[in-house]
Amino acid sequence: VTFQNYNSAQACMRLQVSGQLHCLETTVCPEPRELLWSNFLMDERQKFLRSVLVNAGVWTLIIIWLIPMTSFLGLASLDKLSQLLPFLKNLTVSNLWLENIIKRNVPSMLVSLAMVVLPFIVFTISRMQYFPSYSALEQIAIQRNFFFAIFNVLIFFCIGPPLIESIRNWILDPVAIVRRLVESLVQQGDAFFINYVILTSCSHYLELAQIGVPLFSTIIADNRWLLCTPRKAQRYRSPWSFPYFYYLPTHLLIFVITITFAVLSPFIIPFSLFYFMSAYMVYKHQFAYAYVKQYEANGRFWIDIMNFGMFGVTFAVLMFGIVMALKKSIAIAITTLPLFVLCIFFAVYMRQHLF
Repeated sequence: VTFQNYNSAQACMRLQVSGQLHCLETTVCPEPRELLWSNFLMDERQKFLRSVLVNAGVWTLIIIWLIPMTSFLGLASLDKLSQLLPFLKNLTVSNLWLENIIKRNVPSMLVSLAMVVLPFIVFTISRMQYFPSYSALEQIAIQRNFFFAIFNVLIFFCIGPPLIESIRNWILDPVAIVRRLVESLVQQGDAFFINYVILTSCSHYLELAQIGVPLFSTIIADNRWLLCTPRKAQRYRSPWSFPYFYYLPTHLLIFVITITFAVLSPFIIPFSLFYFMSAYMVYKHQFAYAYVKQYEANGRFWIDIMNFGMFGVTFAVLMFGIVMALKKSIAIAITTLPLFVLCIFFAVYMRQHLF
C-alpha cells in the first residue's frame, strides 16, 4: 500500500488491526533505495544454506578471534612483554612512570585496535546472508557486534587469565573459581576499562576528521585505475550514510561497562561522562554535515538499544550481587535478588507487550 502523505503511513502502521497481541501486525515496506535486489533472486534453499553458513562463520570468527585476544592477555604482563621487546626491561627499571603506562595502556590500546576492524568483518560476513533490505542487514550486524564486543572485551579479557589458570579446578572447587573470576573482573575494571573508555573517546575526534574508512574511500574515488566504470565511481563518491553497525555497539558496550562498574569502581563515571558528552557533540555535527540518511528504520534500532540496555542493567545487578556475596555481605546480596528478578520481568514485559 502506497501513501501520498508520510504521516498517514505512520498512522496506519500504528493502527491495531487485531485485538490479539502480535496476531496481525502492520509493518513499513523498505524504501526502494535500500533494497538489496540481488538477494531477491535466491530461492528458499539458498536462503537456508546461506543462513547456516553465515551463522557457522560468525561462531568460527568468535573462536578464531580468541587467539589475538589471548595474545593480548599475555602482553598485560610486563615480564611477558619484555620477552617480546627486550629493550623495555631496561627502560622500565629506571622509569616507574613508563612502567605504569605500559602496564595500564598497552592491553587496552591493543584491544581497541583489534575492535576497530571487527565490525567490518562481521558486517561483511552478515552481508552474505539473505536480507531484503540494508536496514535489516545493519540491524543484525549491530546485534552480532554488540554480543561479540561484550564477550571479547567485557568478559573474556577480564576473566580470561584466571579462567585459563583455574579451568582444571572447576570440578574440585566451583565456588573458588567463581570467586577468582569475579575478583579478576573487579580488579581489571579499575585500570583496563578506564583506559579503554579514554582511548575509545579519542576515536570520536578521528571520526570528526573522517580518518578511517571514509578517507580510504576518498582515495579510491580519486583513483581511475580502481574505478573503471562510472557506476563504481558514483558509489564511492556519493555521501556516506551513518554506519550504525560500527558505532552503536561500541556506545552500548561503554554503557554496559559504565553501569556495571559504577558501583564497584566509581572512578570510571567521569570518564564515561566525558565519552558520552564528546560523542554527543561530535555525532551531532556529523549527522548535520557529514552523513546522509539512507533509510528510515521506523524505530527498530531503538528496540535493540532498549534490549541491550536492559541486558546491561541486569548484568550489573547480577555482578553487584555476586561481589557482595563473595565479600560476605549476605544481606546486601539478598536485597539484589528482587531487583534482578524485576529487571528480567521488565525486559520480558517490554518484549511481549511493546515490541
